[in-house]
Amino acid sequence: MDAVNEMLAQARDEVIHDLAGCAPDPRMVDVFQIKYDYHNAKVLLKSEKYSIQQVSDLLNFSNQSFFGRYFKDKTGMSPSAYQKQ
Repeated sequence: MDAVNEMLAQARDEVIHDLAGCAPDPRMVDVFQIKYDYHNAKVLLKSEKYSIQQVSDLLNFSNQSFFGRYFKDKTGMSPSAYQKQ
């Protein structure tokens, strides 16, 4: 999982650099991270390769419950409901 997290962080920084034309500013990273986590959560859940707990861990949420609340706030549905649709 650490290797995946490293790859995701590197990809995030590269995208920010490409879009902004400079090294990522910490404030920019925070805003981007929220959108990036949301997008990756949807992709990882739909892939059905990872459990909800694994997706939560991959995206560095403190626990699965917090991830579930975050995801439901963004999508209007729980991670498990999103996976099943």
